[in-house]
Formats: sequence, C-alpha cells, structure tokens
Amino acid sequence: MAVRRAVLAALLWTQARAAACARAPAARARAPPSFAVRSRPVASSAPAHDAFLSRFGVVAAGAAAELGVELVGCAWAAPRLCVEVGSSASSQEIQDLNFALSAWLDAEEEAGAADLPPGEFELEVGTPGAPDVLTRDIEFEVFKGFDVTITTSEPHKGKTRFEGALHSRDGAHVVLNRTGRLVKIPRAICAEVRLPAARDGD
Repeated sequence: MAVRRAVLAALLWTQARAAACARAPAARARAPPSFAVRSRPVASSAPAHDAFLSRFGVVAAGAAAELGVELVGCAWAAPRLCVEVGSSASSQEIQDLNFALSAWLDAEEEAGAADLPPGEFELEVGTPGAPDVLTRDIEFEVFKGFDVTITTSEPHKGKTRFEGALHSRDGAHVVLNRTGRLVKIPRAICAEVRLPAARDGD
C-alpha cells in the first residue's frame, strides 16, 4: 500500500506565546517541537494491541540507537502512534527515524502481521513540546491547570464551545474547572481541545 509521508518543519513559538504559558498555574516553557508524520489511508479506528506496542518499542529503540537519538517513549493515542525523542534530535534525525519506522510498518503490513493496528492512523515522531491543540495523554498531564477551549462536534447542554482550566481527561470525559465547578464533557464529542492564543502586548 502506498504511504503518504509528510514531514512538518520545526514549529517556531513566539515569545508572546511562551509568556502566555508562563502566566498559567504550574507553568513550564514549551519547547519548539519538531514532528515527522506518516499516514495510513485506511478507514477504521481499532485500538493497537499491547503486543504490537511492545514489538514496536523494541524496533523504535534500535532505530533510534542507530541514529544516535535518545528515545523517550512510545504510546498509542488513537489515531496516533506517537514516538517521542530527546530534544537534542535534529529535524533530519527525526525525519530519518520516521522513515525507518515507516519502512518497518510497511513490511509488517505486507507480511500481514496480526497485531498491527488496522485502519487509519498516523506515526508521529517528535521532540518534547506541545502544539496549540492538545491530543496526547502526556500533553493533557503537562497542561493541567492551563486555560483551554473545547469545541464539540455536537451540542452538549446546548453549547458547542466550553472554556475553563483543564482539570483532567480519562477514557470517558474531558473535565474543566470553571471557578471551582467541575464540568464534564464527553470525550467522544470533543473535536478539539485548544490552548489560548497569546494576546498582543503580552
């Protein structure tokens, strides 16, 4: 199956945006992340199996070692297969690791590996950092207490937009803290969880 590979250039974050993060509780600076993404254009949403993640982790560790890149960890956050590497990795090293892991996934797919996650997913190789839109479990942990805006795919309690401090996310809900009141929004209808943009002059 042909695979479309897209490599996203390193994202540059302005001082204003970094300052906006610094104002939030328990703030930590967001490093400029770099990503390489691989897409499998097949419609499905079945979860990855633990056996596959275990095998993939071994392969990712070996490929990272070959490139001299520190492997931080691997995780499945449907529809993404995430690989995080050390912040010292260059954009070229991230791209090379992405291509190496993509080739392995292609070979596994051609061999009919039973534990390969079926359906559409992206292989995301990146350095620590966070985008405007939160998608990964690690991002929801790091940015607890930060103000976010949630957009839903359908009305929930008559609204499709919710703002508040990020409290938590579990398998069923994303929870916001609105001046001491916890608001639960079904995760299944959360189309986007976004950090606020920096304001001019900040």
